[in-house]
Amino acid sequence: MKVIFKFEMSPEIGGGHFKRSSNLALKLKQYGCKVYFITNNNFFLKKFSQANKIPIYFIKEDTPRNNIAIIKKIKNIDLLIIDNYKINYDFEKKISKFVRKILIIDDYKSKKHFCNYYLNPSPNIKINDIKKINNSAQKFLGLDSLILDVHYEKKKIPTKKKKIVSVLIFISYTDHNNVTSKILDIFSDSKYKKLNFFIISGINSKKKYISSHETVPKNFIFLKNQKSLFGILTNIDIAIGSGGINLWERCFMGVPSLVIKLSKNQDNNVNFLKQNKCIVVANLKSLKNIENSFDRLLKNYDNIFNNIRDFNYKLDAYGSDRIAYSLINPDLKCLKLTQAKKEDIFFLYKLAQDKTTIKYSLSGKSFKFKDHEKWFSDKLKSKDTKIFILNYKKLRLGQLRMDIKAKEIIIDYSVDIFFRNRGLGNFIIRNMIKYIKENTAIYKNRKIVAVVHRKNLMSISIFTKYSFVKQNIDSKFFKFILKI
Repeated sequence: MKVIFKFEMSPEIGGGHFKRSSNLALKLKQYGCKVYFITNNNFFLKKFSQANKIPIYFIKEDTPRNNIAIIKKIKNIDLLIIDNYKINYDFEKKISKFVRKILIIDDYKSKKHFCNYYLNPSPNIKINDIKKINNSAQKFLGLDSLILDVHYEKKKIPTKKKKIVSVLIFISYTDHNNVTSKILDIFSDSKYKKLNFFIISGINSKKKYISSHETVPKNFIFLKNQKSLFGILTNIDIAIGSGGINLWERCFMGVPSLVIKLSKNQDNNVNFLKQNKCIVVANLKSLKNIENSFDRLLKNYDNIFNNIRDFNYKLDAYGSDRIAYSLINPDLKCLKLTQAKKEDIFFLYKLAQDKTTIKYSLSGKSFKFKDHEKWFSDKLKSKDTKIFILNYKKLRLGQLRMDIKAKEIIIDYSVDIFFRNRGLGNFIIRNMIKYIKENTAIYKNRKIVAVVHRKNLMSISIFTKYSFVKQNIDSKFFKFILKI
């Protein structure tokens, strides 16, 4: 599969489009795709493409004609991925004749696009919000489509800090408005002398600050731009940053932050997390407001951290894997059911908190993460429970739980909402029956039992297919039984 990525990176635009395009590109390369870049001339991009062996084509005048010329040169393009706000519907339609399919990455809900796939990672986006995208286009929406770099696959349960001593200041990779330099004077005040400020400045921010000040406070530590902020965020207590992709990285790592919104495309992220009380938002136009907001972050650290922790299960580093899986659509023979490990805790909690799963569950209620922690720990230790995760490579797709009783094996399964209606539930149950039959010495004289909500038509269809006998329990649930 040959894939072209079209994006831009500049001081004005920033590095967000490059960051998510490059992360997805590297993932598609892992999945066996041939990847190319079409972008503006940039020394950093040239260096990146050489290091990762990605052919890059620089374009001076960004017209359909010039892009088509490059596409014709590469030949036989299966997919064009566009992450560029300047490209409009007419441009997309003209260029579509020269590629098999187009995937659009956008942060705005109201723009019209001509595409086969549409990706919008806005946290609160719904299918009805994108009325200007053709109905036939496959849509990747919400935080499940958020693209983080691979370092964030090493997810751990966030730990609350007993004392705040370290602060990260990172506005953007370019920071062309020198926001960093403007706000640093606030934190040179003696009331912040016990805090260490780790500052990742834009291209000119450090030079401008140093040149305009006789001395630099000892608790200001300037760092170079980083390939990934994972390592730094691991050791940071709180942060100050913008509302772009790094905002989600900070939430992922459980780092409460003061957010300074830089552009309109950050509205969805900032407003969503503000409503969930996971951040403090400051007004860039007022330095006093930034100072007061930072003090509020310090004062309310515990509450904000707890809110982030409760929300954290919704975030992972597998957005690019989900998209790659959906684009490539691998054979089900490539999937595996493997026994659950400690690191599967977030995925299982996410499945359990899905609205449809709750609706069809016996309790019909959600529960707190701390309760899930205890339950999962007990289940992993129990000899009478087996939990399996359905995987494709590193990507988790669903789960199967078997609670082993004296005369029954009570089963429960679920599929991630991103992958439903693809035959995965059928795959889980078929392989579960095969596994039990292959281990009859362990499971002999037991029946497989599943309790299913009457409105869960997909599960009813699967259990019926595999000759489970249906029994009435009450007005809400059936019991399905299969004798081994």
